[in-house]
Amino acid sequence: GLPAGWISSFTPTSLTLAPGANSTSTFRVTSASGAIPNPYTVTARATNSAATSFNASTSATYGVTDTTAPTVSITAPASGSHVRGSVPVSANASDNVGVIRVEFFKDSDPTPFATDTTSPYSTTWNTASVSNGNHTLIAKAYDAASNVGTSNAVPVTVDNASPTASITSPTSGATVNGTININASAADNIGVTSVEFYVDGTRRSTD
Repeated sequence: GLPAGWISSFTPTSLTLAPGANSTSTFRVTSASGAIPNPYTVTARATNSAATSFNASTSATYGVTDTTAPTVSITAPASGSHVRGSVPVSANASDNVGVIRVEFFKDSDPTPFATDTTSPYSTTWNTASVSNGNHTLIAKAYDAASNVGTSNAVPVTVDNASPTASITSPTSGATVNGTININASAADNIGVTSVEFYVDGTRRSTD
């Protein structure tokens, strides 16, 4: 009646006892897949071979000690990346029994800024909560036996400053008609990815 993957053995395999005598048999169980339920119950039965039927049984419940910590790694953001605003943070985690939660930490703060109990493990980090500059992200994975796995620290650079932009032509107050060219200058300490042009609140072009 053992689940698939279990292997059991008894030492000795059988016993013949005189009335009132006692003895001990050792039961061992292993699993090639490592998926032994916790806890599990073992039941032993004894039968009298005499004409009068006699049956006795005893059972005991045992626990399997789990000492293997989960493994966890941060998959986003990438190491060394520049981030700002609401940043997606995700992690991969696995365990020989099962991961119950993943916590996300920043720098040396002992309190997680987010916790996720369902794979895929992810959250959103608001970089406005920290100063501009270099920071690190760490993930910790936990199993039901209180084993903890810690990821490598992922360094990121936070830059919450917005780019600057100004229209260089036409000049302020100029009188224009027909088709005109609108030029702008823009700067950012990391890099400008696009400039949008608006007329009376309506976006007209993106460069």
